[in-house]
This record gives sequence, structure tokens and C-alpha cells, in this order.
Amino acid sequence: MIYCFGSYELSTDDYCLRKNNAEVTVEPKVFDVIIYLIENSDRVVTRDEFLSEVWKGVEVNDATLSNHIKNARAVLGDDGQAQTIIKTVRGRGYQFVSAVECTVSNAEDERAKAPQNTAVSHSKLTRGFMPFYAGALVLILGVLYFSFVYNKEPPTRSPTIAILPFKNLSTNLENDYFVDGIHGDLLSLVSRMDGVSASSLSSVRKYKASSLSASSIGKDLSVSNILEGQVQSFGEKIKIHVQLIDANSDKQLWAETYSRALNTENIFSIQNDIALSIAEQLNINLLNIDKTAPKRMPTRSLSALENYFKAQSLILQGTSRSVREASEALKKAIHDDPNFAEAYADLAMAELSLIYWSNEREDEQLSKAQKHAAKAIELSPNTSSAHLATAMLHKYQFRFDEAEASLQKAIRLDPQNGRALSEYGLLLLWNLGKPAEAVSQFLAVKKLDPTDDLTSINLASALNNSGRPNEAHELIDQVIARSPNFAPAYRVKSDIYYWQGHNLAKSQRFLSRNLALDPGVPFNSMIMSQVYIMVGDVERAQQWLLKTSQTAPGTGPAMLAEAMHKYYDGDRSALFNLYLKRPLDNNVIPELIYDLVTQGQKLQRLGEVEAYYRQEYAELFSPNPVVTSQNFIAAIQIGRMLMVSGEPELATDLLEQSLKVLSVPPYGGWNNRESDWRTRVYIALKKYDLALLAFNEYVDSGLGSMTILDDPIYSPLREFDEFNHAIERMVTRLEQEKLALKQMEGSGQVTLPF
Repeated sequence: MIYCFGSYELSTDDYCLRKNNAEVTVEPKVFDVIIYLIENSDRVVTRDEFLSEVWKGVEVNDATLSNHIKNARAVLGDDGQAQTIIKTVRGRGYQFVSAVECTVSNAEDERAKAPQNTAVSHSKLTRGFMPFYAGALVLILGVLYFSFVYNKEPPTRSPTIAILPFKNLSTNLENDYFVDGIHGDLLSLVSRMDGVSASSLSSVRKYKASSLSASSIGKDLSVSNILEGQVQSFGEKIKIHVQLIDANSDKQLWAETYSRALNTENIFSIQNDIALSIAEQLNINLLNIDKTAPKRMPTRSLSALENYFKAQSLILQGTSRSVREASEALKKAIHDDPNFAEAYADLAMAELSLIYWSNEREDEQLSKAQKHAAKAIELSPNTSSAHLATAMLHKYQFRFDEAEASLQKAIRLDPQNGRALSEYGLLLLWNLGKPAEAVSQFLAVKKLDPTDDLTSINLASALNNSGRPNEAHELIDQVIARSPNFAPAYRVKSDIYYWQGHNLAKSQRFLSRNLALDPGVPFNSMIMSQVYIMVGDVERAQQWLLKTSQTAPGTGPAMLAEAMHKYYDGDRSALFNLYLKRPLDNNVIPELIYDLVTQGQKLQRLGEVEAYYRQEYAELFSPNPVVTSQNFIAAIQIGRMLMVSGEPELATDLLEQSLKVLSVPPYGGWNNRESDWRTRVYIALKKYDLALLAFNEYVDSGLGSMTILDDPIYSPLREFDEFNHAIERMVTRLEQEKLALKQMEGSGQVTLPF
């Protein structure tokens, strides 16, 4: 068969490519690639199809295919920029797009005309020469085997590279943020290149001021190439010098200095040029970077870009102060460029983060975030970060299905958006009640960024909540070893001790370390107060409540802390009234400490409690309610109320459905294990034998609280010796924890509120 296209003629008979009748040298496998593309020119050929049909199951990587496509274009006078003959269809594969004429060769024509009744004579001839054929076959097979064994090329392995933090040669230290931003953007660009593995930002960050040689760093990170860089800005000019080094030999492979006018267009252009040069030096193709398509520059304002880079650096610090400063930097970026979509998206997420980090008024923060997220979508509907911001907004609004859909879209738009992948994991963990799936999600994120501290602590939380505390401990210890001042790691370490075995004193010790590093989060002060309530030290608990209200006056946690303080001073109405004004999911106080249904009975205001639940969870009052891991706490409370108000059928349905949800061990999460739900449900159903069994299991797991001693919910069990023995064991353990806390306070391991 002969295929003609342009000035080329390709013959499959003699395996020859000719241009203007002159033979062109082509490597055999490159020839196979060209033939396969021509024979399937009516469609796109996927990468997987190439590997299975052309390489016939031989294990090769993507870089091998990319190089063969590159060589095929070269012999056909095409290139990756023009793509007039072989076109890259981004995200799908390749297509032969040049017009092709097909003719039957002379050899094929002669074969078609040959008589078809030669089977007998051919058979005789074959038998006559069979010994010769057999000997020749053995010889050929021997040559082929020798050639395969001794000339086989080793399997191609994707090149690896670490792009080290660039050095700031400017005298202005504020330029550190700017230099870090240029470095981070370049690293992100290279990490999206097909056929190269780039070390993550968190992996290389520790080498910012390192004096280690390239070979030492290469060994540490298991990479074969190192890129170093320096940035200097002076007046209206910027100079960026980079060099690529072979990490095995410490030899320079390539170096370049870019000196241009200081503006955003040149900065993005330099980053792209460096990435292209890296690809050329490492012999890889930039399949995910279309060099002919115009790039959407996120901003043309240099000052906006500088503030955006500053915000990115601050967010990575993970403290309340840094998030607040990042928010201010993003506002400046938007002031300088009102069309900066990425800045709007990040500002929306920062405003939402401040609800936790600094406990700003939730209604105000949600309003701000909604405005910024909508603007980001309006300006750039195909930007991953805009959909990530929308997802986080939905999550704070308890619209979890919509949050999941937005996260999935953000990930489709950018499969390597580590933040979107992590947020999806957090949604699975804390909101969708799927800790095992969250573990899988965070493991996938960790492959992209093995030493990222935030990913590691999220994975540790998921492991802890999945009943794998030993793995969680090990992972958190690794984070603390490499980042001893990373405050959130100590919070997760505290959670692990709290949930697994209820080691309250140790939990408070690590929470104290968190507070020392980041004292501006009132939520953590609330947790300190709750632990003291559980061990029966109400005086110290009230001091922590006062500390909470002073840390962020006027915010939700501060108002909650003030109401709790009044509750322990004898004013029962303030906290009750506050509860009726807040969404149920916002109440972080365990029901074991404050139970709204019980308090409604005491205050003779149970009707108001029922109205509250009817408004918040109307679906649970329907004829066929469905209880899930998201609403089972409300279902239990409603069931208890309906038992009292005379609707036993619906009450029983809700309580029994809740028991099914509780049959899957909830190893973590607020209000799950610590509130002894199984015992409470069995008491409401008047199944006291099962309630006694559940309470003994609860105590034997190390859980408990001194508030149980006078909690009226447990009154039906107090006549049983089995219950009272369990109470004795619980009190003994809690008194030991209280003593340990006092000792740790004396040694300074547990911080004091004032």
C-alpha cells in the first residue's frame, strides 16, 4: 500500500518513506507510529491505544510515546508548534490531519492477480525444502533472541526534577513574597508537563537557604535533575537567572539569564520559556501546554500580582494571623485589578476560613464570600479555584451535595489542584460521614505532595476517625519532627489522644502547644474548657470560658462562652435562648455537657425545643423519615421528645434508625462517641438491659464525664448495681486525669488561661 500526502510518499511494502522521490531515514518504531496514524486518520488515536496496538503490550511510559510523536513530526517536516500533519488533541491523543491519497502498490496488484489453485504444488515445494526452512528458522530465532537480549534498550523512565526555591537578590526583603510566587508558579507549570516528575513545593521549601550541593539534594529527594534560580528586580527591570544541574554529577546541563522589563506579561513569559527549556533539555514534550494558544493572563497589574503572591505565602503558614493578613493582601490585589478572578476566589476562601481561625461573625463572612465567589465565576467560569471557592461556600451553608458537585468540577478543570482534592477529602471526612473514603482521597493527594504538612494532618485525622490511631500518631509525629512550629499538627495530635482512649491530660498538653503557637483561635480555648468540665474542675473551665470570650469578643464562640459561664453561675436561660437562635451544627458543646432537650424539660420550655427542631429538621417529622450519619443526632433528640409528647410510633422509628447508623463505629467527630448515644437511645426505648451493656462498653473504652453523675437521662439506670459499678470506674479514671492535668499545669506542659 502506498500513501501519498503533500510531498511525501509512504510505502508499506518496502517500509520506505520518500520525499520528492528521495528516501527519508526513519526509525522502525517511528515508522509504525506514522502508519498507524495514517490508517486511522479519520479519528483521534488515544495514548492507551498507541501503547496497546503499536507497542503490543511492551511496557513503555508516556515519555516514550511523546518522543516518537516528536520524531515522527520531525521526519515529516512538522513540529509541535505548527501541527500541520500530526495534531495533538489535548487530553485525548493524536490525529493525522494531512490529506492522504491511497493507492495499491505493484506488488499487491500482482498478488491479487495470481492464480488461487496452487495449494498442491506449493505443498510439495514446501515439503522439499522443509529441512532448510527449519534450519533457517532456528538461525533467525537465535539471531532475534541474541539481538533482543543484548541490544534491548532499558525501559524509559520519566525524568525527575526538583525546582529549588529561588534566591531573592534584591535588597528589599518584601520581595521574598514576590520571588516565592514566581517560583511557585513555575513549579506548578512544570508539574503539569507530561513525562516529568517534579518534587512538590513542600518538599523543596526546606532548601530555601540550604548550602547543600545539588547531588546531596538530589539524593535526599530522589531526583536526577535540580533547577536553581535567582531573581533580582531593580527599578523597572527584572533579571532571572536559572541553571539546570545533573544531580548525579553536579554538572551544569543548561543555564540562562532573562533580563526584561518588569511587568506581568514578561514574568509569565519567562516562566513559560523556562518550562520549555526544561522540556527540551530533558527530552520531553509539553503536551499539556499548547504553545500556539494565547494564555489567559490572570492579571496585568504588577502590584496586584505582588499582593496575590504575598497572600499565597501567608496562607501556607496556617495561623489565624497569617490568614487575616492574606485576606488583606488579596483585597489590595483586587483593588489594583478588579478583574483578577483568582484573587476573588482566594479572598472568598480566606473570608470563610476566618470563621474558624478568628471566629468572625458567620453571617457577615458568608455574605462576603458569596459575593467574591460569584465574581470569580463571572470573570473566569473555567478557573478551578473559582469552583473551589463556591464549593467551600456551599459547605459552610450545609449544602453538602452542591459542595461535592462544585469540588468535582474544580478537580475536572485542574486534576492537580491539591487544595481542591484536599477539600474534597475534608468534605468526605467531616460532612458526609465517610472517613474511609476520606483516607483514600488524602492518600491520593499525598502522592502529589508527599511531604505537605497540611495534607498529612488531614490524612491523620481521617485515619484517626477510621479507627487507625497508631497510623495517625506516626504520621503526626513525622509532621512535628520536620515542622515543629506548625500549630495545626498539635491540634490533631490533641484530637487523637482525646478520641482514642480519652487521654484528656495528654490531649490538653498538645492543645496547649497549639495555643502557644496560635493563640488567636477561640475555638481551641472552648475545647480546653470542655475537658475541665468533663473531669469536674468547673472553676478552671470557667476561666477558659472567660478567656474564649476575651479572645474574640462579639463573635459566635465568645457569645457561647459567655452564656456557658452564666449557666455555671446559675443562669440557665441565657444558654438555652442562645441555642434556639443558632443552627444545630454550629453547637460545638457535646450533648453530654449540655443537652437541649433535657434543659427544655427542666425549664418547662420543651415546646420551644420541638419548634426549633421542626424548623431545622422538618424532614425528620415526615411520615417516612430517613436517618443518616448527618442527621442522626437530631433524630435521637426528636425521638426522645416525641416519646414524651405522645408520638411513640414516629419516635421509635427515629430511634431505631439511629441505632443502625450508630452500628458503624464513629471513631471521631464532635458529639459522636463522647455523648454516649447508644445508651441514651436504649434508655429512651426503655431497653434497660441493652442500655447497661452500652454504658459499660462506653466506660471501658475510656470515655466518660462527671456531668453524667447528675444527668437525669440516666435516672432509670441508677437502681442497677451494674451501672453504679461502671460509674465508679469512670469516676476513678476521670479523677486520675484531673490529677494529671494539675501536675502538667505545675510543670508548664498544660497552659493556664491567665
